[in-house]
Amino acid sequence: MNCLSNTCSVLGELAFSESFGSVKNRKTDSWVATILNQIKFLAYDGAVYRLSPTLHKWMPYFIPAEVAKAGVNHVNKSKAKILHRMEKGDLARRDFSSYLFEKKDELKLNDWNLAAYAQVMIVAGSETTATTLSAMTYYLCRNPLVYQKLKDEVRGTFRSADDITSVKATLPYVNAVINESLRIYPPVPIGMSRIAPKSGAMVAGAFVPGGVGLIAVHP
Repeated sequence: MNCLSNTCSVLGELAFSESFGSVKNRKTDSWVATILNQIKFLAYDGAVYRLSPTLHKWMPYFIPAEVAKAGVNHVNKSKAKILHRMEKGDLARRDFSSYLFEKKDELKLNDWNLAAYAQVMIVAGSETTATTLSAMTYYLCRNPLVYQKLKDEVRGTFRSADDITSVKATLPYVNAVINESLRIYPPVPIGMSRIAPKSGAMVAGAFVPGGVGLIAVHP
């Protein structure tokens, strides 16, 4: 199993009250491969659109067939997942979908709208987390002093795993390590855009006029 299999299982419980089963079955779910190809699909999609919005309609010709197929499979699987969750109705433990269903009529959401929310929840909540954890582990292994300080903070705060809760786990150095991992290894497949303020801004030693769009590119 890989890190993505674990985060998918956690996300399944949080979003749909149903794990993807990888941890329990000790076997990577087939959907994981689909999600990885979906990330490639998003990267191609973003690159083609930024190259030229007019070329976007020709996007299928720029994307490998297996990647495009994965994008379609992810949408269909996401739709089936959230509709299956909706059939269960209200559950004892609320999940992300519970709040979405409450707004379904107000927002006039149809099945495909729900599918769009589901596919975003699955990718945004699993692949990005897995990527960040993998990068953080790599850099911790490369920096033993940082790893030791992180370990000391965690073990000095909690006596056992049962003591760890979302409220108690807001540790300063842990948060610093997470934020630094996000900074040096962004877990998204596309460049995150920013708009320079009206007064302009200095970026990497160069002045950028106000209103100009910028795209971050990882070196």
